This record gives sequence, C-alpha cells and structure tokens, in this order.
Amino acid sequence: MKVLSPNNEGFMFHAGSSAMIDTSNDTYGAIIYGYNETEVLLWRPSPTNTNGHLVYVGGKWGYGQSYQESDVVEVLVKVIDITGTPCSNTELCSPDWSQTRCVSTDCPIPLDIANAYRLYDGVTNGSKALYACKTGFTESSDDVIIKCIEGTWSKSAMFCKVVCPSPPAVENAAALVQDNRAKYFCLTGYFTMKNTVDVIECRNSIWPSTDFKCIKSCPDPPTIANADVMVSNNVALYSCRQGFLPKSGTSSINCSLSEWQKTNFTCY
Repeated sequence: MKVLSPNNEGFMFHAGSSAMIDTSNDTYGAIIYGYNETEVLLWRPSPTNTNGHLVYVGGKWGYGQSYQESDVVEVLVKVIDITGTPCSNTELCSPDWSQTRCVSTDCPIPLDIANAYRLYDGVTNGSKALYACKTGFTESSDDVIIKCIEGTWSKSAMFCKVVCPSPPAVENAAALVQDNRAKYFCLTGYFTMKNTVDVIECRNSIWPSTDFKCIKSCPDPPTIANADVMVSNNVALYSCRQGFLPKSGTSSINCSLSEWQKTNFTCY
C-alpha cells in the first residue's frame, strides 16, 4: 500500500493478512487479504469505524514526524510466477520442478556414425557436432550437423553409403553415374547397338558386366547410277531420277554394324 498523504507520503507499506488489537477502542491499520490460484481478495476497515485505517503508524512507533493515519492509499498487488526457473542466469542448466533444482544441460559425447569422422566443439548447451564420411563412402544427405539442446543431441538420419568405383569402360561410350547407377550413352559419331542394356547398378562396391555397345554411324550408302537416295534411321531409299525407271532389285537397304546391305537396284 502506497501512502498518498503526509507524513509518510510516497512510502510503501506491506498489507497485513490480519489486524490484531487489544480492545475495540484501539486504533489500527491494515488491508486484510486472502488469495488462491486465480483471485486476490481485499478487505478494508469499515468507514464507520473511526479507529480503523488503511495505514496507521502511531503509538510509540509513529509519534513525531512518522505518525500516519491514512484512509486513501494506492494498492499494488504483485503476483510471483511459479512457472519461472530455480536456475540463475549464469548456470548452464534447466529447471527440474519435480525436485526444484537445476539439471545440467550438458550433453554426453555425441554418438558415432558408422564409417564417418566426428568433430564437435564441446558438450555444453548449444554445442555442435559435424560428421563427414570416410574415404570410400559418401553422405546419404546434407544433414551432417547435430546440436546439443538442454542435455540432448538433435537427431540426424544421415548415414555413410558405399562409394562405388568407376563403372566398366565401354568403347566409344561415356557413363553418367548417380546414386550408384550408371547410364551409358554413345559418343558423337556412334549409335547404340540394338537390344543392349544401357543402365547398370553397383551393389556392395561391385559393378555388374554390361553388354552395352556403340557402333559407328553408317557411312554414305552405295551410289547407283541415275538414282537419288534418301537416308533416315540407317535406312537408305533409292528412287530413279526423272527420265529413268527402276529396272531390277529392291529400292531400300538397311545399315547394320556400320555396313550397308548389298543391292542390285538399277535405273534405265
């Protein structure tokens, strides 16, 4: 209760939870209060009781300049938050309210990941650990850092998977490798031989064999007198020029393994 009038103007007095007097004629002062988890209840002396005041400083304590009888005051109610922490700001710990004590926020040594190196800057709250796979292995994801959060390391699903060697070489071909799978494609000037497999998968660091083969693109088809030729998808189609007619033979031939079929096609 804050006094608003002389002689103790501006001073704060704790409200009493009871007001005890020897006789009904004694002068007293107090706000009598009660509280539970949701309410604070206040009682003041009856205005008709001339002996009761909100603040009374008298008797041998108040005579002189500290004497006080106040019926108008400012009331300040303070609530202490019981969800706070028993830990000080300087302690590296977190609250354990079951025992009203501080529990260390230090983490244990971070766990090993198979086939990985581990580097960490401490075990206190906020520390970090970094993993990197050893030679011959690669990270399954970019999730390579974990953090110490109030005594527990965060989780990482990263693991080290086997890195396969280079896939088998195929003449006149190159391979695109991703996730231990190799896809072959022919270099410029060559094309894929039919009925061959262009994808293989590495398992346990071993590549299977492949029948993939690249063969050279077909050369120009044979020249036939008085005939024009059109080539598409390794098929050559002949046609006689104006003023000439087919005499014999088939007008189309195929190219296989870089060689054209023989033909007796002629124009007259």
